[in-house]
This record gives sequence, C-alpha cells and structure tokens, in this order.
Amino acid sequence: MKILWGIKNYYNDITDICFKNFLINNMITINFKNLSSLDDHLKGINKHIKIYDLNNNYKIFSENEDINIDINTIFIKNIVFYCFNCNGDIFTSRLFINNIINNTINKNINLFFTSPNPNIVSSHCFDLGIKYQNFNKINLPSTIFEYINKPIHLIESNLFINIWVFNENFFNLTTKCHLCLLDSEKYFNYLIEQLNNDYNFSIERISYENITYLEFNYSYYNIDHLKFYILEKKNIYNKIILIYNNNSNANNINFDYLDILLKLSNENLDYLFITFIKEKRLNIKNITSIYDIYNDLNLILPHDYGINYSYLGKYADKIICKDSGPSYFLFNKYLKNKKNTLLWLTNGSPENKCINYFNKFSCLNNYYLEIFIISYLNNNEIFDKINNFIK
Repeated sequence: MKILWGIKNYYNDITDICFKNFLINNMITINFKNLSSLDDHLKGINKHIKIYDLNNNYKIFSENEDINIDINTIFIKNIVFYCFNCNGDIFTSRLFINNIINNTINKNINLFFTSPNPNIVSSHCFDLGIKYQNFNKINLPSTIFEYINKPIHLIESNLFINIWVFNENFFNLTTKCHLCLLDSEKYFNYLIEQLNNDYNFSIERISYENITYLEFNYSYYNIDHLKFYILEKKNIYNKIILIYNNNSNANNINFDYLDILLKLSNENLDYLFITFIKEKRLNIKNITSIYDIYNDLNLILPHDYGINYSYLGKYADKIICKDSGPSYFLFNKYLKNKKNTLLWLTNGSPENKCINYFNKFSCLNNYYLEIFIISYLNNNEIFDKINNFIK
C-alpha cells in the first residue's frame, strides 16, 4: 500500500505519516485539513491524494473528499483456506468456500488452500477457482497453532480461514453430527460475521433452508473416460457395486474387508465389485479397483482420485460407504432421490451424531441413506448385511 499527495508527476509519499498520525482502531482517516501542517512545496495548487493497493491498483481522491481506509482489507492480498482434519470436512465446506469466492470475486484477492495433514492431498476445490498450483503453496505460520481458538488470522497480506467445522476449540457446536449440516450453517455464518465485522467484507449469510452439499463440477475434471469404461462393464455384469474399503481416520469403523469381498464375489459372480483401495491380495475376475481401472485405461490416477471414484456413483447399482471423508464425495446430483442405493456403515458413536442419525433409513437433502451400525459385529454379520443389501 502506498499513499501519495500532490499533482501529476510531482507527489510526496505520505504513507508513513498517515500510519503514524492518522491511524485509529485500524482505520486511517485523511482529510486535507490534516495535511495543512505538512511541508508543502505546492502551496496554492489544488492537489489530490493517490492511493495504491497491494495489487498496484490506485484510486484518486480530490480535496473535497474525506478518505477512510480500513487497513484490515487494504492489506489482504491472499485468502488462505486451511483444514487440519480430513477430506470429508473439506467437501462439507465447499458451500462456504464457494460463497466466499463469489462475494470477493471483484476484490483482486488470490485464493489458496493449505493443509498440514499429509492425508489431505488436494483442496477438492479446483472447480471453484482455487488453482492446482495454489494447494499447499502458502505454509501455515506458527501463530495459527498458538492461537487455535481464533479461526481467522490476518498475517501480513494473508488472511487465513479455518474451515474445519468440527473444531470445537473456538465454537460451541450443538449436534456435532457427521451428516447433519445444521452446525455447518452455524459455523460458516459465524465466520462470515467475523469477516464482515472485522475485515470490512460484505459477504452474504448462508441460509439453512438452502444449505446442501456442493457437488463437484465433474466436467471440470475431464473424467468422461470412466463413463465409457463403466457402461461397457454394465453390458457384462448384472450389477455394479462400489465399495469404500479405505481405512477411516475417525469414527473407529476400520475392519478387514478382504474376507467380506471374497465371500461377496463368490456369491455374486454376475456382479462387478469396484473398490476404493486396491486389495493387493486379490486376483478375482469380478473384483477390481479404481487403480486397476486407470491401469487398464493406460492413465495416471490423480492424487485426489476420490472425486473420480465418486463419479462412478452415477452408474453404480449399490454403494457401500464408510462413515469417512471420501464417502461424502458421493453427495452429488446423480444420487439425489435415488433410494435403496447407499448403505452407510458407522460405529454409531452417539457423541458424534444427532438424534435423526440413528434412524435406520435417513434422508439428507434428498440423499437417501440406509444407516447400519456395525459396532461389536463380526465379519459374518457385516457380510450378511451387505449381501442382503446388494440383492
């Protein structure tokens, strides 16, 4: 930022003077009477003030204008969204991130996403406007960790925004449910209020009546090759079954899928099972994985392949989900109003659910889930449930 006073081709740089003499409560207030005591070599000449922002854009103010500069916003060159936890939290936050982007599109602010969690390999927001090269480009400063109870930091020209809804260190959540979006709306509007009040933005609040998971724009990711692959397989097999066999970082629902997969494939030889993680111990004709699909197509599987895998949900007959991040990617328009398709496996931990979660059959924004609590069940019992569901 630079503040100049004078006429064309002859300016005095008064930036330091303004910060020293006219800065009160993060606001610089300038009128030309304030400047009358300054050493002036252009007395008697009508002068103006020229202010440059961080992007080198400038605006000229005449002598009859009072100038109020909010330094909280004039210094913001980058917005850096960040998340400590998991991929599912990022997907849940896409609605909020998109709202911020749409309301700051004319402010010449660059967008970044950073995560110190090595399990997060993407912002999952490239289709919203966060460039591939802007993921993990700006590191989180140490002050982020020192003041974890503060979800928004302005450090130099970077505005850091913590999008992790379930971090209750700085917000008192009521349901903490992994599927209910009520707390998402509360937390995101809390952030919007902070941005508007403390950083002089004008961002629209998110209405709970309209809140939903913001689906991926699959056309952006150029994955039509999966469409042709899966349609070919549907001519061979009676049903396509997606199985999220990944380990979960939360919710304590990890179990060995190998025995279950073997039994499913043996009892349903006319079904094709596509897994999220390649089971290296398997070499069964009707079991494949997203890794194998890309290998068959002579393509490189991207790091954020959870988006690609979720696209297969458009063509799947049944989907077996885990209560974990990648499963949330399935919430797209292809699965809306599609009943008896999603089986959601969870440990049913009550501290992380709202009362509606424990309905056997749950509708969330027209995504129909059959909830199945697998706590204390053995592999045979889990197999029986999955096998009956896919029939």
